[in-house]
Amino acid sequence: HTILFCTASYANTFLSDAEKYAVRVKSSISYPFAEDEAGTFNGAGFLIDKERGWFLTNAHVSGRGSGDIEVSFKGQEFKEAELIYVDPELDFSVLSLPSSEIADFAIEAVVDCKSDQISGAEVAAFGHPHDLYYSASRGIISKVRFYEGHDWVQLDAAINPGNSGGQLIDLQTGKIVGINAMGLKDSEGLNFAVP
Repeated sequence: HTILFCTASYANTFLSDAEKYAVRVKSSISYPFAEDEAGTFNGAGFLIDKERGWFLTNAHVSGRGSGDIEVSFKGQEFKEAELIYVDPELDFSVLSLPSSEIADFAIEAVVDCKSDQISGAEVAAFGHPHDLYYSASRGIISKVRFYEGHDWVQLDAAINPGNSGGQLIDLQTGKIVGINAMGLKDSEGLNFAVP
């Protein structure tokens, strides 16, 4: 019972911390590049460098360079952000916001770029699924796999529209091990994150 209580306690702390570095991302694209569509899209992102004002999200959330992007912390207004790097192949991008525009309560996410032994790890997929802002779904990492020419983190935690760009949190360490990206259509529990 003690082990279960400690694990739940750490998970609650990690999810409370996630609300301090998670953001909503809104991109409006009028003149799309080949892989983008015109329209307004909503997703998630997270702060990785408070001093520089850098955030990570998916390329399919931010767009590939022709849209207007805004981010907002929990309980804050949207602020205009800049796309400073995009990798459409690996589906991630880096956004920038002036440090003066970052919420006072914001903290940096701790990103684990080195761990390759995460299969079976308990995780939480954090984001804003179907406009249910700042929420998480829990699951495990099924496998880190090579799929369609790229490395992916396969997980069974629910990924829905609005989760894209959000953090995949290792519930043992509190570190980010992936960026929530997609679920396979007509399947259940087959979801993927960018490692």
